[in-house]
Amino acid sequence: MWGVATDDSHHYDDAASVEQRGEQAYVGDRGFVMVRAAREPAAIRAAIERGDFYASSGVLLTGLSTTGDPLKVSAAATHEIRFVGASGDLWVTLASEAEYALADTTSHYVRAVVTDAEGRKAWTQPLFRR
Repeated sequence: MWGVATDDSHHYDDAASVEQRGEQAYVGDRGFVMVRAAREPAAIRAAIERGDFYASSGVLLTGLSTTGDPLKVSAAATHEIRFVGASGDLWVTLASEAEYALADTTSHYVRAVVTDAEGRKAWTQPLFRR
C-alpha cells in the first residue's frame, strides 16, 4: 500500500466568490503526488502502481533515489529532512540533501519526510529491507 496526498476540493468555478464572502475556498491545490513517468496515462498509471511517486503538500524534491540502499532525497533549499521507520524517527537533519541506509536501523523500512519552513511536506514511499 502506497502513501498518497490528496485534497478536499469543493470550489472549482466559484472560488473567487467564496473568498469575496470572507470564506476559505477549497480549490484542490493542497495535496498531490509527483510521479516519475512520461506524460502519458499508461506510464503514469504504471508508475503509481509500482510506487514510483511521492506525496506532497507543497514541497518539491529535486532528487529521490529509492532503488537499493540507501534512501536518498534532495530539495532545492535547506529543509528539515526526517527519516522515519516503523518505530518513529530514525534521524533528522536540516539540509538540502540527505541519505539514510537501512543497514543503520533494525526497522523493516525507512521513508523520508521533508518539511519546509512553512510546514509543507513531501513524503517518500518506504524503502523496505530485503
